[in-house]
Amino acid sequence: MSRKNIIALVLSASMVLVMFAWQGRYGFNLSDEGFLWYGVQRVMLGEVPVRDFLAYDPGRYYWSAVFMSLWADNGIMSLRAAASIFQFFGLFVGLILVARCTNRPSFIYLLLAAVTLLLWMYPRHKLFDISVSLVLVGALAYFVELPSIKRCFILGICVGLAAVFGRNHGIYAAAGSLGVIAAMQIRGGNGLAGIKPVLIWVTGICIGYLPVLSMAASVDGFASAFWDSIISLIEFRTTNLSLPVPWPWTVPFARVTLSEALRGLLVGMLFIAIPASGILGIVWVLWQNFQKTTVSSTLTASIFLILPYVHFAYSRADVNHLAQGIFPFLIACYAIVGQQLLVVRWVVGVLILAASMLVMLPI
Repeated sequence: MSRKNIIALVLSASMVLVMFAWQGRYGFNLSDEGFLWYGVQRVMLGEVPVRDFLAYDPGRYYWSAVFMSLWADNGIMSLRAAASIFQFFGLFVGLILVARCTNRPSFIYLLLAAVTLLLWMYPRHKLFDISVSLVLVGALAYFVELPSIKRCFILGICVGLAAVFGRNHGIYAAAGSLGVIAAMQIRGGNGLAGIKPVLIWVTGICIGYLPVLSMAASVDGFASAFWDSIISLIEFRTTNLSLPVPWPWTVPFARVTLSEALRGLLVGMLFIAIPASGILGIVWVLWQNFQKTTVSSTLTASIFLILPYVHFAYSRADVNHLAQGIFPFLIACYAIVGQQLLVVRWVVGVLILAASMLVMLPI
């Protein structure tokens, strides 16, 4: 294992442990965290998500139930510990991406990045969704780094596994993957011409999604309940009650403190900057590939996932959902900054951390 990966591993493990020890025992969101906790307890008693109770996709329930069963504890702290283990993998992948796209990253710089990523890992009952988004950026970057039929298949498996934890993640990952495959075909010279890589990718998706497919085939009543949940989602077109987008010009400057005004302004600017960067980034990457110019694998991967995850942020336009959809954008920022002069890198890195603290600490 390289020095960069070792630093990323140590930082990820230590930061997650510190956060769990510091905040793990505080707070409880009955409506959302309680909803997840109830579902995991039902799974531990033999019930099936979606079929027997209203649920997210099955992955997070079985992940948590496995650890809680091993610990013989169905309490809220065990659930939070299981989620923190999943969080570790997401943070680890995120820090590897930051390390690999940065020229000679120091331990302090990666610590700065780790703190920034951790600040956005909120709320804790959504750590599964947040971590999946980071892992997907890593999977796409792995494919772009050395595009091949084999890596196309592995990418498909990752897309399928993401859908096990949330069908929305599967859709986001599929959209990003198709964009990246198209970009690689435009570049050429990598054996990805024609329909074959797409078929291999789809095969990988089916294999990655086997846990749910096998449940549909073998668990009585699950297939019909799962299909009904999809139809319901299509009919209602959303799983969240929408909120008006907090545009920067809607901040009531005359009625709030300076810090509240700055925070509102920054949140509104992010709701503009993230989709804008996704659109402009895709155009730029496609043009660079058309010109046969090499683009960082991390930057390419993150850019193609920005717009899909904008849907997550806009599905209920508040800071909580912004936090769940911001990670491809954050990784893209680090990928750009990582290639700049040392002074620029540090200044921008500190500014990203300061902005993150201003937005997330008041929550």
